Amino acid sequence: MSVQAYHQSLETKGYDAPVEKTWTPHRLNDTHTHDVDLYLYILDGEMTVSGPGYSTVCRPGDTIEVPGSQDHVEQVGDQGVRFLVATRPAGA
Repeated sequence: MSVQAYHQSLETKGYDAPVEKTWTPHRLNDTHTHDVDLYLYILDGEMTVSGPGYSTVCRPGDTIEVPGSQDHVEQVGDQGVRFLVATRPAGA
């Protein structure tokens, strides 16, 4: 997906405007949840997102949605990661 297509899909999916984040190499966010749904777009680097029954390696151009209240883990790759993340009320 292109970054333009990601931005266009935000309104359709009911997400707020995204913010850009940069995380350092090898960062680990151990098992946790959020009180909002997340929709990420990877700009640079790599992040693995794992939850019940899945583990997805996300690279530039990839998107992933993580439902609010779902246990998940985020592990950043060797080069760090820069990404956009948008939120919406959980279950919207």
